[in-house]
Amino acid sequence: MTALTLNTGAAFADSTDSADTAGGMKTANGNAVRQKVIDFLLDGIGISMMPLPGGMVSLGIQDDEEEPADSTLVTVSPFEISITEITNAQFASFLNAIYAKGSILISSGIVIGLEDDIGGKELINLHGSFDNNNKCWISFQDSTFTVAEGKGDFPVVYVTWYGADAFAKNYGLDLPTEAEWEYAARGGQHLRYATHDGKLSSSKANYSSVKRHPTKTGSYKPNPFGLYDMSGNVWEWCHDWYDERYPSVRPDKDPPGPDYGTNKVFKGGSWASRAQALRCGFSWAYEPSFKYHNIGFRVVRR
Repeated sequence: MTALTLNTGAAFADSTDSADTAGGMKTANGNAVRQKVIDFLLDGIGISMMPLPGGMVSLGIQDDEEEPADSTLVTVSPFEISITEITNAQFASFLNAIYAKGSILISSGIVIGLEDDIGGKELINLHGSFDNNNKCWISFQDSTFTVAEGKGDFPVVYVTWYGADAFAKNYGLDLPTEAEWEYAARGGQHLRYATHDGKLSSSKANYSSVKRHPTKTGSYKPNPFGLYDMSGNVWEWCHDWYDERYPSVRPDKDPPGPDYGTNKVFKGGSWASRAQALRCGFSWAYEPSFKYHNIGFRVVRR
């Protein structure tokens, strides 16, 4: 495991105290919280994490529910979450680091794990392509993973849940639970969409095939927690297995998701999704080996 190294050049960047401006933060009771962005270096590539105070969140609220239902309320402990989706540059740096350790092999464009939890698992399809604007922009040549020019800050795609999980674990991080993801997306408020004001339009999120491809991370205003693209751009893998029965037995504090399952949850919708899929409470699930042109991820630290 590679240790996280504090980037002392920009370790703590204070933002505004106002909860009404982009990047402002509120707890569940509405109190403003001063936030500090924490920047780390991961194998030479930086990643910015936003500390969140934790609080109550209503999970899975639908459009016709104006107020949280008591049965959906859970409490989430404080945690940190990456401000943006993990990018091509960050993931390529990770691949180079674990390739140097002999932890992966590349076969017909598929990166396959060789040890520990990723042994025999597909991590990413380097040859994945939907069209000229939607493909994996990471390539492998001369024993090095590189990113196509101009695509470093775009979200990594064609990554499996195993690949996302391996990235997180390599740095002592994790994928967000569904509860953590939804708490972060709602911005400490009862937002329907994870935009700066909870409302949706093509000027606030990348969806409904307006752009017809992912955009560079951080292209739209962040939600009230200062997090970008949690609605739209690319779907995001979560930690949880999917089980439709789980809400009936879910603990009311820090629900970890089911112990086992067949499919893994992803949330947030993508550039190709209709508005319904971008709701904070909407979830989808697929087998953890699934990879596609509009699925990526972000990470958390507890």
